[in-house]
Amino acid sequence: MNINGLPIGRILGMGIIVFALTAANAGAYFAFTNISGSSSGYNDPACIEDQIDSYPVYKGTVKDIEVFDEIGYYVFDTIEPGQPNDEPVYEKADSVELGYTRVIQAKIKIDDRWFYADGSTYVPDSISDSRGNITVTKGSRISVAYGNKPGITDYSYIYAIKPLNSAKSSPVTGYVLVVLIPSIVILVLSAILIFAWNRSKGLRIFSIVAIALTLIFAVTVTFGTLTYLKKAKEASRMVRAHAPVIYLYNNNEPVNVMLGIKGDLTCTYPKYNDEKGWNVTASPDGTLTDSKGRNYEYLFWEADLELTPDLSNGFCVKGADTEEFLEHSLRELGLNDIEANAFIMYWLPQMETNEYNVITFQTDAYEEAASLDITPVPDTVIRVNMLWYPSASYKMIEAQDLTSLNPSVREGFTVVEWGGENLMD
Repeated sequence: MNINGLPIGRILGMGIIVFALTAANAGAYFAFTNISGSSSGYNDPACIEDQIDSYPVYKGTVKDIEVFDEIGYYVFDTIEPGQPNDEPVYEKADSVELGYTRVIQAKIKIDDRWFYADGSTYVPDSISDSRGNITVTKGSRISVAYGNKPGITDYSYIYAIKPLNSAKSSPVTGYVLVVLIPSIVILVLSAILIFAWNRSKGLRIFSIVAIALTLIFAVTVTFGTLTYLKKAKEASRMVRAHAPVIYLYNNNEPVNVMLGIKGDLTCTYPKYNDEKGWNVTASPDGTLTDSKGRNYEYLFWEADLELTPDLSNGFCVKGADTEEFLEHSLRELGLNDIEANAFIMYWLPQMETNEYNVITFQTDAYEEAASLDITPVPDTVIRVNMLWYPSASYKMIEAQDLTSLNPSVREGFTVVEWGGENLMD
């Protein structure tokens, strides 16, 4: 059967190729441009949008970079003579990596103006790195939301940063190179082969192969796109759970602790066994002893959690009042003085210099993301998970009732855990 002189088989073959390539391109373009390359403002959670909306934006070209490693290790081998180890030594650099996995102090000169950035500088999801990292290089054009920050003098602090050029151009360029150009080449070659079908048996075989390869290419692109979208969605929900520690108070009896984590453990101590968990003997004073006779004060873990925060209620606290707030709140939440002191010593240095801290203690959302399976079953379980973010201005939020979140009295075998998340990390 022919249509306008062309065999129906060749028309169907061409139709299959066009449909497959069109479907693959539509999905890939959506992924590249809407997930990797969203560039409509700072693509932030609402709480971060609230924070940086009050700051001006500065755009320009990076002229100079000086860096120092904030966690105490020098980026470069050379240290200025006579420079004390507790004083930052900034060194010239051609680039600096900022964001989730790097904790860097950096001075960045944009045009004729210097700015300061560190590990709390927010990198929006429009950057292709799923971790939210960005590499700032000399000569690149960037946009920063900036303002004043306690403890930072002589520089404007960068609250959020993103590139000007790569937000759209890089993902679209990637789409063109990876999907569109190969699709056009496949389409042209397939058309030549299919419409030259009668020339030889070899061309007919090549035409069939062209259709098969087109389908394989389209299926591969579609599968890759769906996988990418799934991973991007998961990454957007990942929150770093900082320093959750587990105290066990038992009558010198063996205890097994299994973590049910929606996400990935990033650090544990003592080493966590994925199949067996932690096995220790817990004493009434909380001392934990492992099978090798080593003693521990608590079990430590950190993870990237697939956590959907509940920000419906909480507190907005002045940075200077954070110590007093935590002392009072942790008592209401059931921590004793030793546990509360450890909690405060970990979090207070990150919070007290902020203008305000928006704080909410997570319950159901945290339990769903990080469950505990403990044998024997505890008589009392107290879990304190503080999710917070710094704010330059006061935020209205409904007050959270803390008195009913945990048992008020400890009885029998008691498990206590505390930890938290900084949404700006």
